[in-house]
Amino acid sequence: LMELKVGQLDLSPCSTNVASQLRVLQVDSYVRWIIPTGESSLFLPNLHHLKFTTNCNIGIDVVLSACPNIRTLDIEITNNIGPTQMKSVVLPHLTDLFITTRIDDVTNRFLNHLSCPSLWGFKLSNCWEVTPLSLRSIANFLSISNPARSNLRRLSLYYVERRLARVGPPDVDTLALHAEHAAALKGILDPLDNLTILHLHGVVINEEIIEFLTPQTGNSTSVCPSLNSISMLYKGARSDTDVLNEALEEMIVSRWRTRKGAFFIDLLMGDIGAFARNSRRIQKCISEGLMAKFL
Repeated sequence: LMELKVGQLDLSPCSTNVASQLRVLQVDSYVRWIIPTGESSLFLPNLHHLKFTTNCNIGIDVVLSACPNIRTLDIEITNNIGPTQMKSVVLPHLTDLFITTRIDDVTNRFLNHLSCPSLWGFKLSNCWEVTPLSLRSIANFLSISNPARSNLRRLSLYYVERRLARVGPPDVDTLALHAEHAAALKGILDPLDNLTILHLHGVVINEEIIEFLTPQTGNSTSVCPSLNSISMLYKGARSDTDVLNEALEEMIVSRWRTRKGAFFIDLLMGDIGAFARNSRRIQKCISEGLMAKFL
């Protein structure tokens, strides 16, 4: 285990000529990296867990390419430019990926050069508003990493809601944008048959997405049939709340009836809390064992 917050990290001995025994590495953004140069290249064949914060003063692709057996990667990119020149990297054994970025452009550029065929868990934290382009980039990354996407079990997308929702019915442009968001999010979720945990915070959620996630009676196929935990936080869900609440109620009841084992749901959307407390159907599910949290 090596953990550095300041100073310099000298990895020059860790080259293709000398197999490093390092298994866990955590590096802060204030650390200066020193990597092998010349004929030998950085090589960390025994590294299984890597966590680092970077302002891209090092070649991210150089570091990741040196870790062929990495299992867990937690990377935070602190600048608003990201890797300007990055070669494609395949991490064949990576099971858990955590990414924190400031803006979509950085996220998209990074994901477009990464492939993780064994991925089980993916968490993205972006300190900006969600965009359809960002969602499409995630869908593309997951598709390239694993065309069938059967491995992914946990998906967490965290964005920041910066714009206040309009009071009253949404205008035509807003409806069109929400439809674009819904189409992009469907592209992510549709193939995830083995997904068990879904967290969507700051992602635009409308009736179309809720209905998409609702198992249909008599339909043998449904989206994300293995889900046992759903958390959705979208403060912008203020218009047409009756329609949205009824759609949420149907999703909750249908998910409870078709569950495989225990089921947990956490919702912060519009006035779903007050609605759920007065919904006989939801309260019946809770009395039967549904674990629910409504704010």
